[in-house]
Amino acid sequence: MSSGHACAARYILAIAMPDVEVLVVGAGPTGLMLGGLLARLGVSFRLIDRDPAPHGHARATGIQPRTLEILDRLGIVDGWLREGQVLHTFRSLTPEGRELRAERFDHLDTPYPFSLNIQQRITERLLTEDLERHGGRVERGVELIALEQDAETVTAILRSGGQEETVRCRYAVGADGARSRVRDAIRASVGGGDYASTFVVAEVDGTWPYPRDEATVIVGPAGICWGAVFADDAFLIIADVPADRAAGPPERDDLQHLTDERCAGVAIRKVHWSARFHLHCRLARHFRRGRVFLAGDAAHVCSLFGGQGLNMGIQDAENLGWKLALVLGGMAPDRLLDSYEAERRIVAQSELAYTDSAHRALFARDAAWPRSALAHEAAFVGSTDTAARRRLLAHAQLDVSYRGSPIVASHGHLSSADAAAGDWFAHRGFSADCHHLFAPPALRAEDAIKRVRVPIAVHPTDEDTLHLVRPDGYIAFRSCPADVSALSDYLERAFG
Repeated sequence: MSSGHACAARYILAIAMPDVEVLVVGAGPTGLMLGGLLARLGVSFRLIDRDPAPHGHARATGIQPRTLEILDRLGIVDGWLREGQVLHTFRSLTPEGRELRAERFDHLDTPYPFSLNIQQRITERLLTEDLERHGGRVERGVELIALEQDAETVTAILRSGGQEETVRCRYAVGADGARSRVRDAIRASVGGGDYASTFVVAEVDGTWPYPRDEATVIVGPAGICWGAVFADDAFLIIADVPADRAAGPPERDDLQHLTDERCAGVAIRKVHWSARFHLHCRLARHFRRGRVFLAGDAAHVCSLFGGQGLNMGIQDAENLGWKLALVLGGMAPDRLLDSYEAERRIVAQSELAYTDSAHRALFARDAAWPRSALAHEAAFVGSTDTAARRRLLAHAQLDVSYRGSPIVASHGHLSSADAAAGDWFAHRGFSADCHHLFAPPALRAEDAIKRVRVPIAVHPTDEDTLHLVRPDGYIAFRSCPADVSALSDYLERAFG
């Protein structure tokens, strides 16, 4: 048996429990990712969605480098690389073609120095295929009616085909979007607000006269027009619209008129899907209430002009999945699950701050100063190189770190160039179904590992440094020089 399969097998523990261990409500990217992880790790779950069939929309389309690294660790990134369109640059132009700003991914320190433009329906199909490969499935047309909890159990009432059933589970996860019924059921309040502008979005066939490996936003007095090509040669366009324009999804002539006002050479032949919408910047005050968790848009909603929402949801699921598996497998105490909110809510705060700044850079009327969008975007260009790099790292989500987490720790010396506990561990080729210990062979770390039940694969290194890497790819514990007693103390504190 391979080390990866051995790790996965150790997660499976037969224990007395209610009908199912985890109920996941919502089968968008967040719920599908979580379901796939739970299936891999031997956790019994139900994944429900009230829609009778998957949607056929483009919706959230940007996949960022850190998310690609996560998909790589799960061994499923090839589907996205095959079906997505690589975007190396995000460029802002005037209607006349003068460059205002260009942010290039090429120099980023990652195996995937680019963003992918891919329709959300494809992302959901690829995640569903992974879920089903591991024995999971989506129950469609199943609606959550009510949910309550006590100290030991979550009880949910579900409706399907006019019939109701009561389901008891150990934990429930609300991945059911911005209008989350799970969030309402646990009375989790939300902070934030709404942007003033109205927008249209459409997936269309036609001519987009800008480089296909770039996302381009044209910024002028009439408003903005953002666009990027998909691998199948369709393209997505997003534009703000005057409040007095007719309501309802825009048709081809509406979209052509908008693009004619703002940029030259765009021709729209066919509209596959379109919508009119408002944007929001909102954050749940808690991501956990007892045995119920919020993830994805149920926990945080941001402007799409930062390209973060879908990625944040996938990473929420990646963070929560392995922790649920350890606790449900009797290998870690319930308090481990408190680290989900401690880690992911502060990341959400940071990403919402980035998307808010990106949004306000384009839409001055949504901000508190009376300048045109064009003037504000031009001023944004003049920011320092350091600020520009911070923006790019935030966009790529390569700045995500859990250094302040209650479940990470360092021992010994740490130079400014070293990855600290809580940082991403930049090493490829090891499985995502257990912890991994990178340590010198002379350390004899097996004795420390045997004191806990957490599955840990050991990898020899030539350095006098010890790294314990979590299943989600972040460093749980670091010791320099390598110290087995410090490792033992950490394992006892975290999992004892």
